[in-house]
Amino acid sequence: ILRNPPRKTSETVYFSVEGEPHFQYRGFFNDFGPPSILQLYSFTKMIEEFFSKSNQTLHFYVSPNQEAKSNAALYITSFRMLHCHMSPEEAFKPLNSIASTLKPFRDASTLPSTFDLTVLDCLRGLKRAMDLGWFDMGTFDPETWMRLEAIENGDMNWLIPNKLLAFASPYSTNVIGDGIYVATPTDIIPTFRGLGITHIVRLNKQFYDADDFKNEGFKHTELYFTDGS
Repeated sequence: ILRNPPRKTSETVYFSVEGEPHFQYRGFFNDFGPPSILQLYSFTKMIEEFFSKSNQTLHFYVSPNQEAKSNAALYITSFRMLHCHMSPEEAFKPLNSIASTLKPFRDASTLPSTFDLTVLDCLRGLKRAMDLGWFDMGTFDPETWMRLEAIENGDMNWLIPNKLLAFASPYSTNVIGDGIYVATPTDIIPTFRGLGITHIVRLNKQFYDADDFKNEGFKHTELYFTDGS
């Protein structure tokens, strides 16, 4: 944890992802992390590539910024899990002495946090996903993940692979607000068919016509609740 980045030498390289767009968390409200599964995967692959090309000593650093420090802690400990095949507790062990100073992650709302998510919680969740076969460094497809996660493609993420998919609401039009491009039912129906989706549950306001899905053979259920509640 450094206030000013040191200069690299012929033998040592210092690096940080704090200013790298690809590794930044996109917050909605008071949330600031944790990094996505794609970002943890990319971080690990980036370091592995460095190892394959260089014999220099690599030092990962972060500024004292509380939010950046928590995200950096997850990046480096998840690397220890994914590359060194450590348990969550082993991966986190070097940070035990500063664990109490790491700001816990929180949900995407402006309300008081009702559950503090720690870096170790995230590592244990990642380990659970690996044990269940939901995530594998060797088979993870970053291109497909990015395509499905794009807002214009439905902003989709598997909660339980091949069973439960979270996605942003489609709209009746492709452009909303200040020129934000979003998906319509027509856009995402082919994707849903390819993913094996058969039942859609709407949790939000009626931004699209449910008949667009029903007429295509999908089951559709209304389960509206106030956003952020």
